[in-house]
Amino acid sequence: MASVKFDIRKLYGEVWGGLVFPELLRRAGGVQDFLFGKGNNTQIAQTNALGKPVQSELTLALEGEELCFVVPPVLTLQGSINVVETAVAGLNGSIKEIASVNDYSVNIKGFLVSNEFTEVVQDGLQYRLNPNDFPEKQLRQLRRFFEAKKAVNVKESRLLSFFNIKKLLFKSINFPELEGYAYIIPFEAETVSDSEYTLIIE
Repeated sequence: MASVKFDIRKLYGEVWGGLVFPELLRRAGGVQDFLFGKGNNTQIAQTNALGKPVQSELTLALEGEELCFVVPPVLTLQGSINVVETAVAGLNGSIKEIASVNDYSVNIKGFLVSNEFTEVVQDGLQYRLNPNDFPEKQLRQLRRFFEAKKAVNVKESRLLSFFNIKKLLFKSINFPELEGYAYIIPFEAETVSDSEYTLIIE
């Protein structure tokens, strides 16, 4: 069966303009490092760098259906805190009171490819695919998850688990253009973390 090979770094650069992103490398002894790079400039970080895009395995679930991204997407996580600032006469600055932690914003940049005939060629950087295998199933799944009008479960994500993010609510999605790759669909989704609360009415 004919197959084609593509480099994930090249595709991210073509779609998102030379995006700096880490590649998850699995080294001897089970040590996991993130390699950050752009062009020929790279640096090693022993742990994920907060505030930077992170390529992370991601599996979402909704009503018994799972959406697993064969090519790990790039996740950018952003958080903020509600701070109440009160000015006091005669006092320089202000009195600050932390009210709450806002929901986390999670940007997902990735590529939809067919789950079949997919081979990781080199450290998760290169993939071999059947050029005639359009990812129709994965595209329909992503649409269902987006149009569900409710939060979906995060079944697997090492990065999001650090922040105890178990649910994501889709806010928007778009599909950038990628010429020459009919069997690969790039997408970008804006999501926000969600939690379940129990309200007691007395």
